[in-house]
Amino acid sequence: MSETTAGKWFNLGGGGADSQPASSQSSRFPSMPNVNIPGFRREQEPTLANEMCEMCPSLTFQQRVGGFVACLALGYLLSFLSTVMLWSGDLSSFALIYCLGSLIAIGATSFLIGPRRQCGKMFHKKRRIACVIYLVLLFAVIILAFLGTPAGIILLVLIVQMCAAVWYTASYIPYGRAMIKGTLCPCLKDLENQDG
Repeated sequence: MSETTAGKWFNLGGGGADSQPASSQSSRFPSMPNVNIPGFRREQEPTLANEMCEMCPSLTFQQRVGGFVACLALGYLLSFLSTVMLWSGDLSSFALIYCLGSLIAIGATSFLIGPRRQCGKMFHKKRRIACVIYLVLLFAVIILAFLGTPAGIILLVLIVQMCAAVWYTASYIPYGRAMIKGTLCPCLKDLENQDG
């Protein structure tokens, strides 16, 4: 194929009689259908998630680990300090500090794997229910605290929330949930045998 023929076919500016401006050529051909071709990535329109990720700076591995450890430590420290407030009777302060600490601790893993991947993993089908229960109960603690609910009920909600958090976390460990079931089932059977 000669250079002028290639220019005609691929609009390389061959300058022949068939050479037309791109605007008139695009009107002759219909637009391409949305076809996915393996190995070919079409430029995507910017989404909110992509724009948010672009705002996050690139971090080195050491910075990521440092951010993870700092957020995790701060989150757990706030959660621990909130329990002191629970026993002092200041339920609204407890709820705010506890939930803030829990959210900071959850966000810590975003330093390691990124926010988009973190959300995708949190709501994966095998841990979706535990995650939703955990998050709903997290905000239920705030609502119950501001409604003036007795501390015993809030403590019960916290226990259920922590069970959901353990079940959620166990989904990341290979055979983690199976180990929990294997540990609890014999204990529950022993309790059942003692009653009968």
